[in-house]
Amino acid sequence: MATDLDKQSKAGNDRSDGFVQRLHLKNAASGALQDLTFAVKDNIAVQGMVAGFGSPFWANMQSPAQAHADCVQKVLDAAAELVGTTICDELTLSMDGINAFYGTPVNPRYPERIPGGSSSGSASVVGAGHADFAIGTDTSGSVRVPAAYCGTYGLRSSHGLLSKDGVLPLGETFDAVGIFSRQAQVLTRVLSVLLGVSSGCEFDKSPDDASGNVLAKREELMVLVDASARRLLDAANQARFDSSLAAAFDLGKFVEPPYDLEEMVGLFAVMRGYEAWQHYGKWFRESKPALSPAIAERLLAGATITEAQYREGQARREAIISETIAWLQAEGIRETRHNGLPCVTVMVLPVVCDLPPLLNASDRELFDNRRKNLLLNSPGSFLGFPELVLGHLDFPLGLLALPGQDLELCRLAESLGWS
Repeated sequence: MATDLDKQSKAGNDRSDGFVQRLHLKNAASGALQDLTFAVKDNIAVQGMVAGFGSPFWANMQSPAQAHADCVQKVLDAAAELVGTTICDELTLSMDGINAFYGTPVNPRYPERIPGGSSSGSASVVGAGHADFAIGTDTSGSVRVPAAYCGTYGLRSSHGLLSKDGVLPLGETFDAVGIFSRQAQVLTRVLSVLLGVSSGCEFDKSPDDASGNVLAKREELMVLVDASARRLLDAANQARFDSSLAAAFDLGKFVEPPYDLEEMVGLFAVMRGYEAWQHYGKWFRESKPALSPAIAERLLAGATITEAQYREGQARREAIISETIAWLQAEGIRETRHNGLPCVTVMVLPVVCDLPPLLNASDRELFDNRRKNLLLNSPGSFLGFPELVLGHLDFPLGLLALPGQDLELCRLAESLGWS
């Protein structure tokens, strides 16, 4: 007779189109997004439905949402059509995109490989063309990694910029709402609706600059390249990274940021672990849910973290943010538009260390890949800066900017000329 774990393992090897449930919900006949369809990660409230959090054990204990999450309500009010909720990793505690209960969403770019997580379903349905955009969440790379793997744009918003009302938390110090799309212009439109501002592009683009390197050729655009993150790649992937960098920008200044990637990941583990346990530790101990072993282990790690350790992490994080902003200013970073540019300074870094692991990758291969990706995504997560992934490039790039420059990043992506 098959055990529960046998059944979980089989389900996890099944393929999925990325949807938990298909819907056809449209609240308004006209609006800024009336021609667009969208999907929502299964940790975000949709009125009348249960946000399943990637776990049937969680879902079975919850009541349907009384209202839409703020981010869902705003895009519905702008006349976008909601076409479904999407699979996420259990409790959003992974970056692989493998769900033992709902199946693994197909990676439309690399069908034989994992899609990345935890917003795996959102990236999958957008990459496959089942929705024009999707809303996800990003704590440690949960939008950026699947966007890179599935070949889409993926924006992790500035920490606190977009409302998380109606979004299940994981680590509130790092949680951020994010957006996937196949077109930069769609990303700009959706973010503009969420921010309540006009999506009109204000950059100066001449007719001769119809594609590629539009703004990168202007001296006003400062492109910094995180050399410490690049060194985490092997030689072959460093060459791929450099090729993508050259395709996007004419020049890039390699720099050594003041932060230490290993230190940030260590502090992140303490703080996110503590916060996740405060939210879900009681439920875990009392309900004894049948989570996948790796997910249960990650949640349990937070049980041993003290409040004093957590407070020490908070203080060190604030210091690292201050040091980084001061360093960026010393490098010549500018916080406002200049000569019509939508964004004048970006720091470029890899967000994944290699191609996605194969679907049959070993636990050790997945662990090693996840560890490197955590390091690469730690600047955006830990600092709370916005980061936009250009997932359509041969080697995906992450563009990091100062807090609040999210819309400028999207407009910069538009100006680079890719559809």
